[in-house]
Amino acid sequence: MNKDMSIVSQTAGKLTAQVVQSDTAIAAVRNGVFAEIHETILCTLIDAATDTSPSAPVVQLAPEAQQHDAAVQNVLNTFDGATVTNDVGATDYRPGPPVQITENSSIIEMLEDALFHNPDNWKVWDSPKSSMNGGTSPDITHETLKQGGGKYKVGLFMVSKFAGQSAPEWAWAKLGKQPQYAAMLAEGKITA
Repeated sequence: MNKDMSIVSQTAGKLTAQVVQSDTAIAAVRNGVFAEIHETILCTLIDAATDTSPSAPVVQLAPEAQQHDAAVQNVLNTFDGATVTNDVGATDYRPGPPVQITENSSIIEMLEDALFHNPDNWKVWDSPKSSMNGGTSPDITHETLKQGGGKYKVGLFMVSKFAGQSAPEWAWAKLGKQPQYAAMLAEGKITA
């Protein structure tokens, strides 16, 4: 029975995640909506499987954000590498098909090439000079592709010099830099 309950619980969790999958998913965790939906789905699945007794009541969670923040913090403390993000799909990003990269390719095409399709053609610079660490230098450069009349390697900035625009969150996630992204976003240094 424990194995069956584990499968039912996992199924309920997956269905719940699909229901709240959006930019506001973390808010759903904090305000208790995620737990309420999960409890409802879990009870419905258990009722359907057992059909012997009425389902347990849905637990109404207290709306105080502090309790939910503590729960989120508990998860972060329990699982190494866990992070809070406002975009559930950031780590599930699926790149487009590979394209021939030129100095005039879009930032998305170049990031996809650098982080998914041809990472050996690119070098990631994780130094104090890198834009993602507060510097003014590119974070990723192409090993052979040049710009500026052949003077400079094509470079990608995770944080643009212009108006604090940022590379997409999925790129930060792929580089393992979600904490920097979240901190810069919270401080207003970048826009999503």
